[in-house]
Amino acid sequence: MPNKQISVWSLSFWIFTSLLLLATIAIPGALTLHWNIIRALFNIQYGKTEVVGQVYSGPINVPLSSFNQSAAENWAAQSGDSIDAFMLSVSYRWAERDIPSGDFWRGHPLIEWGAIAATEDAYDAAHYNVPPSRSKCPKALDIIQIAQSEHPDNGALWLAEAVVHFSNDDDDNAIAALNVAAEKPNWRSRENAAYQHLNALLQREGLPAFESASESEAATRCQQRLGRGVRDVERLMTKAVQDLEDDRFDSLLNLLYRLQQCRWDDMTYPWPIISPPDSDELLTAMTLRMNQETPSNQRETANDWRMVGRRITYDFAITFVGENAAFELMELHHIRELRLSRWRERNLGNQNGFERSWIAARACGIFALVLLALSNSLVAIEVPDFLAKDRGFIRTSPSRKASFWIVALIALAVSAMLSYRACDITLRTSSLSVEFQEQNRRHIKLLAAGLMSVVIMLFVSRWFLKPEDKKPLFAITIFVFVLYLAFVCMAANVRNGLVAKYLNCYRDVNAYAFGELDVSDIIADP
Repeated sequence: MPNKQISVWSLSFWIFTSLLLLATIAIPGALTLHWNIIRALFNIQYGKTEVVGQVYSGPINVPLSSFNQSAAENWAAQSGDSIDAFMLSVSYRWAERDIPSGDFWRGHPLIEWGAIAATEDAYDAAHYNVPPSRSKCPKALDIIQIAQSEHPDNGALWLAEAVVHFSNDDDDNAIAALNVAAEKPNWRSRENAAYQHLNALLQREGLPAFESASESEAATRCQQRLGRGVRDVERLMTKAVQDLEDDRFDSLLNLLYRLQQCRWDDMTYPWPIISPPDSDELLTAMTLRMNQETPSNQRETANDWRMVGRRITYDFAITFVGENAAFELMELHHIRELRLSRWRERNLGNQNGFERSWIAARACGIFALVLLALSNSLVAIEVPDFLAKDRGFIRTSPSRKASFWIVALIALAVSAMLSYRACDITLRTSSLSVEFQEQNRRHIKLLAAGLMSVVIMLFVSRWFLKPEDKKPLFAITIFVFVLYLAFVCMAANVRNGLVAKYLNCYRDVNAYAFGELDVSDIIADP
């Protein structure tokens, strides 16, 4: 037999394909991404996780892996008896989860973070539940008091206590707690340790590294929520203005000024939670006292509104309270702007290339899903030709011809379903507008029809070609699969880069104390 000559192009193509297959094994997370793309395309749901495509209007990645409702409900049901379950349910079913009692937190390395997280739960239940509920306030206070006894130098715990007291309509104890917080200028949140622990928990429960990193970053960021107590201080300042209690206003303003002087020991670039008093109600009360035009008639842009608010509060302070109060007010504005500027510079969304990487990861995931659907469709239309064994359907017996067309129709039906499914999970978004949803469906149908027309064209063209001329069609099928492998590798690489950006940003923001607590040091629940 004569030796077959392999062209350089064919050899290069198969070497490139082999390298891509090896890359999908070697690149961390690539095999998991393969499986998640398959799960999303064929709607394979099992275990604790589910994989979906684009499900709402928002900057999410495709495919997106998350925990299913059953797992979330199970953690919410166990959250009162397990710190791990409480943390796992921090972003799932938060309204239904319970707070572990103080005995579970006693001696736990994350008790400081747990006290702040419990404060957030108590605040949300008291303000956002329907109807509002203060049932979580006693448990939150219990955890806070235990944390205060174990970490008496952490002023943030008294700030958390004030937020709970405000949620419980106990203004006097809240102000007393804020005064103690101002006397303890070193604050800690332990977000860094909580991030490491929750990230490890999520991956242990089956969530991929990329989703675990982004979910942990959002779920453990509790330091900003402590600023909610400032709203209640502004409420009391408004009442003081209305009741002509200028000394009371001066005392509350001085309290905010002293709170702003405190610093976070475990955060290099914290969010400035203490803000100058500038609520609409307060500004309105001040303008009424000064017989000025109400601020609502002067509002234009956001920057104009801030300048108007600053001028009104300064005029009120210098007129009714004194120069010292006016100075403290200006310092509140100045220091917040400086700290806010530093935080924005280090914020993850402003990191170099972060947004581009996010868009690239999402685009690669979408293309991989569509290419996998197209690749499977092209394989499906190869089946009838394979069964015909190059005899041609015209020269086959009637029974064989009928069998062929049955298989061909099944292959086309499978191709149509895969095409529509791929378009549906990559383009579908939700909206309250019925018109928007109908328009969105039209786009999905048009793209699915376009993909299906390509498949049908390739299917029909096979019967006008000789067997030796069908190699290009087979090459197209292989090429589409190779493109799919390439996009999977790119998506996995970009996702790994985003995970590193999450970790580096957290290390940067929490540079004072990041890494001081190893995940293995977290003690088990009692």
